[in-house]
Amino acid sequence: MFEKCSSEIQDIFGLSRDDVRRLENEGLLKPIKRGQGKAAIYGEADLFRLLDIKIYLLAGYRIADMSNIITEDIDSDTNLDEQIHLYKKRILMLEFIKGMKAYLKRIRTLSAEQYNSLISVSINNSNLSSRNANEFFDMIWDMYKLLFIADYLSQRASFKEKSEIVSKRVSDAYITVKKLYQVTGNTKGWEELKVNMAAMAHEIDEEEVKEFVDELVDEYQQDKEKIIDDFISDCITPITKKLDVQTGDLVREFWEYVIRFLMDYFFDKNELYCIFINVLRFLE
Repeated sequence: MFEKCSSEIQDIFGLSRDDVRRLENEGLLKPIKRGQGKAAIYGEADLFRLLDIKIYLLAGYRIADMSNIITEDIDSDTNLDEQIHLYKKRILMLEFIKGMKAYLKRIRTLSAEQYNSLISVSINNSNLSSRNANEFFDMIWDMYKLLFIADYLSQRASFKEKSEIVSKRVSDAYITVKKLYQVTGNTKGWEELKVNMAAMAHEIDEEEVKEFVDELVDEYQQDKEKIIDDFISDCITPITKKLDVQTGDLVREFWEYVIRFLMDYFFDKNELYCIFINVLRFLE
């Protein structure tokens, strides 16, 4: 068994004296008091707990958040597996964002004529009711917002007790999807989606959702390249064929990058299952 005193804890984990005291007061650290001055001595359990705490601090959380994050089962194999899974997802998402920024830099190198042509052609092919660039870019940001909402709902951690947060995310997704259907003029598609989702919520159970998701992911894995090729052919080629070669190639690369990420990131049986269950629970 190894032990450390308070000053050593502060040095190892880069914490202030007040940070350590606050963690003690909230019951996250439970040192033994020894000696005449009753010095705090931290054992193995505290040191491993501090490792978890430090990881969350490095991820951007605050000391004030720790009591809501760190729980008694944090050291269980199941919990650690989930944390590893989530960290891997965060890395993939950060790499995707880095790639997106790189494409946006390349788009900014286009000439004014190329850029205006790209916006005009994209708007015309999105069925926007008004030929308005701002409305088109709002639609793009709504798509990003929906991506991050779906990412939250795909995490197994979203099955925890904070059900009101899950409901808020699903509600945000509902509003965002509705806006996307409205801005593209596809009101029929929106009505069909509402009816189908409502029917699913009342007619199928969680086991049926699992079977559906398993089949969906298996089909994707078998036909991945065809699905991507069909998407490019049906949705992207009508845009790129109206652009010059440089702009068209950039648009095609960009959308293939996006669709590959989305399908690889979300077409996992656990991920899709979580999304479906969270949405269906909200609709019940």
